[in-house]
Amino acid sequence: MGDQGAARLSLKKSLSHLCHRLEQTQVVRRHLQSIFRAVEESKQTFLTADRLKELNIEVSSLELEAAGTAKFYQPCPENELVVIKWDEVELWRWDEGRAEEPARVDHNLFKVWHQIWAYKFLNDLKIDWEYCDNHPVTGRAEYPPRHPYQWIAHNESNSTSFKPHFAMQVMHDAEPEEQLSRGEILPITAYMGFRLKDYQYVQHYYMPILVFSIFRSQARILQAYHDGTYLHISKSGFYDFKEDNRTNYELFVRWLCCKPCGETRIPLHVQGEGLDERTVKELRSYLKKALNIGIAKKSADS
Repeated sequence: MGDQGAARLSLKKSLSHLCHRLEQTQVVRRHLQSIFRAVEESKQTFLTADRLKELNIEVSSLELEAAGTAKFYQPCPENELVVIKWDEVELWRWDEGRAEEPARVDHNLFKVWHQIWAYKFLNDLKIDWEYCDNHPVTGRAEYPPRHPYQWIAHNESNSTSFKPHFAMQVMHDAEPEEQLSRGEILPITAYMGFRLKDYQYVQHYYMPILVFSIFRSQARILQAYHDGTYLHISKSGFYDFKEDNRTNYELFVRWLCCKPCGETRIPLHVQGEGLDERTVKELRSYLKKALNIGIAKKSADS
């Protein structure tokens, strides 16, 4: 069998596999869209346990200082963290205010993380995350008076290991509460659904998301993924950044420097939905292009 015959066989097998993947993840996307619409229309700042149950959102705890508690992210080990030169970090001083406080925490975390990033870059060490400039149209921010309070998602990052893992920071003007907020659920569902449509990750069934969520001078970390039935969100407790507590900064920076882990290519335990002809044609076109590139590269290397 020549290259053309092998390519056609590969296309047929790949198309069957990826159609199955899209049929399953389409179910996930519909659920994410229904959560997004319900939360957006509710105008609630925080969601009760009963409301989360109605939306098929499962909540659990995330212990930041315990190894192996996150399913898809592993924080940088404490003994592997680059030594931070605190006298060179330009930390903003605390200034009271709903907008000023989260902006300060966000800025200070970035400054500490950037020192580590610069050290790795200058010493040719592996950097696990890079900025992402591909965003959904909605689900990145809300502003009053149309919405209950202001929140903004930014500093979005992709894994540099060609994995579907994603991370972002969200700044809120609201006071911190233990319950999940609309400013956490809306960007999670928007970005997860958006990334499920990206053919770059078409072999993956899971789209994990890590969120650094900042309320005034308090911050917590969330991990989110969808298993086909439930949107799972694990959340840490709140950490105080009103004082320049270096221990808390180092802990959060270890998570900013985390490594993607976990298996994301396992099919979901859910009955998939049929695909329309347009989607199948788009997928076939994508696969043909990908296979032609592979054949061309193989010919050039031989």
